[in-house]
Amino acid sequence: MVLYCPPLSSNHTLPMMRLAFLTFFLLCGVARAGMTVITLTDVAEMRLQSLSFFIASYLLMALFVKWLWNYLAKSFEKIPHLKYRQALALALVSGLFLYVILTMISGARELLTPGAWQKNGYGYKLKDTSKELHQVDLFPIAFELRDSLMESAKRHDGAFPASLFTDAMLLTNAQSNFSYRAGLSINTSTPTLLAYASEPQNSNHIVILTDGTVTLWPTTKIQEALFRE
Repeated sequence: MVLYCPPLSSNHTLPMMRLAFLTFFLLCGVARAGMTVITLTDVAEMRLQSLSFFIASYLLMALFVKWLWNYLAKSFEKIPHLKYRQALALALVSGLFLYVILTMISGARELLTPGAWQKNGYGYKLKDTSKELHQVDLFPIAFELRDSLMESAKRHDGAFPASLFTDAMLLTNAQSNFSYRAGLSINTSTPTLLAYASEPQNSNHIVILTDGTVTLWPTTKIQEALFRE
């Protein structure tokens, strides 16, 4: 008894070659013994996984659209049956329409509340304006405190008061907003740090120097002055 196997046509050979190549690619392991391995970076791998998940979800959604459409077509004779490619196109067009609608909603929201939203990861959230609303302008307090300190120092041979909790200082409302360095005197040749605001103003702190200057210093410069002296 002789078994006869007909030769495979070219139409059957190409899909089988693709399947064999895909199987070989999926079964490949990690190269060992110091062999060169070409891999993706972590960020690229995460993006590839996200893209693969999106494509797989889209293909499954198109299959669901095809099943649902054809199920409804059984009850309505005028509705034509969908093929899988047509279901893919329908899902794509529907997704584009939804994207346009969501973009219009986001644009209208930004027009109605300009500058109120900030990016947070993949989405947006309302800005926290509580700190901005409760932030006090410390410059007037700083100048008033400077004047009080300089007047007190002139009455005591150039020595600044021992603390801000004196009768003259209480009028400036600076105790809760400024940190003070006691034991210093007026020094116009090499002015040093005398007082600084506890809260920053636009990423800088208001400082008062021993020569009466009121200026802005970054946090790092204040830390260096406190550590040096």
